[in-house]
Amino acid sequence: QKIWTSGANEADMIFILVRTDSNAPKRQQGISFVLAPMDSPGIRIAPIRQMTDESHFFETFFTDVRVPVANRVGNENEGWTIAKRLLAHERVGLGSAKLFRKSLARAISIARDTQIDGRPAIEDTDVRRDLARLSMKLDALSATDYRGLSQVLRGNMPGPESSIIKLFGSELFQNICEVGLELLGPAAQLWGDENLEDLEREWPKTSAGSRAYSIFSGTSEVQRNIISERVLGMPR
Repeated sequence: QKIWTSGANEADMIFILVRTDSNAPKRQQGISFVLAPMDSPGIRIAPIRQMTDESHFFETFFTDVRVPVANRVGNENEGWTIAKRLLAHERVGLGSAKLFRKSLARAISIARDTQIDGRPAIEDTDVRRDLARLSMKLDALSATDYRGLSQVLRGNMPGPESSIIKLFGSELFQNICEVGLELLGPAAQLWGDENLEDLEREWPKTSAGSRAYSIFSGTSEVQRNIISERVLGMPR
């Protein structure tokens, strides 16, 4: 059984990390990377209802599923190495500044459309400062994005910057959402109310969904451990 399978209802294949050597000296060894068609006999999925009222994640159940050895990716017992490389690329994509700039632009639109003390919120000193700080952090994230991209263009794997991008990007996205919620005020409690404008109606759901960013593809705690060991050289 596997939990938190993203988009399982749309996928044609699923990758599985399977134990192929139970006597391996380390738990990360003795694991192989295998692909299985989602229509294989014995594979069943069940949606997980999220706090956004959506079901992007699924549980996947395997009952006596058989997969040919030809579906193995890489060498036997070296699947963990492949999985780490896959995660590095995934983390770079999930923390991309380009994704979050659209959210900041939406937060700025909310600031223009809402009022504080009878004036547009965008004219408030504290609001402008918060939005400016978020914009500067996005610029810093973009610079780190380019570091990761440069590694890939040179034919190398993304290094520890993938964890920096994932950690900084996911928490920055949550910060952007929090600013938007504060600007909406009491209206932020109205989930999908049809009397609200499109942007105001969808923002609370976006904010709720942002909580998953610091969990999937390696939690923020995991990323901090990686950064502390591989960037700062701290002991385990």
